[in-house]
Amino acid sequence: MAPRIAEPVSVSEVPLAEVRVPACPSFEIVVPSVPSSVQVVRRVVRAWTRCHCRMPSDQADIVLVVMSELCTNAVLHGSRDAFDVRGWVSAAGELRFEVDDRTPSVPPAPGSPGADAESGRGLLLVDALVRELGGTWGFSDDGLVRAASARGPAVTATAQRWTRPVPAWTPPLDSGALHDLLERVRNWQPFDGGALLDDVAAALDDVPPAEGDTAPLAQRLRGHLARLVTIAVASEADQDTTAAQLALQARTLQTEPWPRERRAATAHLRRLGWTANELHDRLTALRCLKAAA
Repeated sequence: MAPRIAEPVSVSEVPLAEVRVPACPSFEIVVPSVPSSVQVVRRVVRAWTRCHCRMPSDQADIVLVVMSELCTNAVLHGSRDAFDVRGWVSAAGELRFEVDDRTPSVPPAPGSPGADAESGRGLLLVDALVRELGGTWGFSDDGLVRAASARGPAVTATAQRWTRPVPAWTPPLDSGALHDLLERVRNWQPFDGGALLDDVAAALDDVPPAEGDTAPLAQRLRGHLARLVTIAVASEADQDTTAAQLALQARTLQTEPWPRERRAATAHLRRLGWTANELHDRLTALRCLKAAA
């Protein structure tokens, strides 16, 4: 049965300095000896080093180049139809990788290609990059793992554990601000153009609403105006001269006190309704709102 990638273990809540070796899962895959398999290995190694091992992106990119060279050797020089790729964290906290194409041969060494040579630099590149990571690489001779590269037994590349500090995450808001935000989210209602037009019609009707209905209707219209002004600002419609003037009028009406005298209250209600209707129509014309049915 072909090996499978190990089940992931979450370390998202454990500080980096306290991560123990078992917290990072190992992986082992078998891929066909074809060029497209190199990209498959790169995707697996990228996900493992960055997501599970939390390796810095610049070091993870170097590991990807190393693994690409080793897998390319396995594809070009292996004698089997598939090769194995493994990754794990040692007891010393080092990241270890192994490529095995199961083709026994004499252990290779980095060559010295001429300036005009078009190939032969793969192991030189592996050697330089692994050294840059502060690690080591070589060929296994335990007999259990067969050849993995051009001419030798299993190739193993090792990179030292990273030492960069990771700052602790802190929430952007304190508990009071978070509670206030939660209450705002709970009380949020979607914009209802149909309800706005119903209230506008009631405010502008030839027959004024009953005295007991006037204040609640005015309060709803103020709410409609507040949402329309927010939409105008968010969609930058306030850069339109007409929309800007209507938004300013809406803000002014929202701050005016409610008249006690019946006739003045009715006039104020009509101004609220007219402004809400005009601003709604302007934002609809500017395609900041969908036309209400």
